[in-house]
Amino acid sequence: MSHVVMLEAAALARLEDGALWQLGESLMDPLMDASNRRDYAGHIRDFSARARDVMSADYFHSVVELSQTERGRFADRERLNLLRRPGAVVFTWRQRFTGTPGEYLAEMVLISENGRARVDHVMVI
Repeated sequence: MSHVVMLEAAALARLEDGALWQLGESLMDPLMDASNRRDYAGHIRDFSARARDVMSADYFHSVVELSQTERGRFADRERLNLLRRPGAVVFTWRQRFTGTPGEYLAEMVLISENGRARVDHVMVI
């Protein structure tokens, strides 16, 4: 089943916070799960064209190897904030890992590309 959500850019700007969080998490959850499983195709499934160009399979595997070695797998995540920009929404979460204590910041930028909700940037710092 595809998780691609049809969404025009103007509609993205009109969504209420609750609907945005639901949309953002419906894209972030499978992305993080795919990362935990080292599944490149699953990880980039909902990426924008720009993000796909940046995240090669080799780069993905090297980042996941380093992250899982140092911190373990992605664990629970708590909502922090969302920011609205022209044509985009930025989500931030408090992120935890299985192999190390502490809290990290997970961030995702959501855009509408060709009428579909797409992840244009994602990182954990």
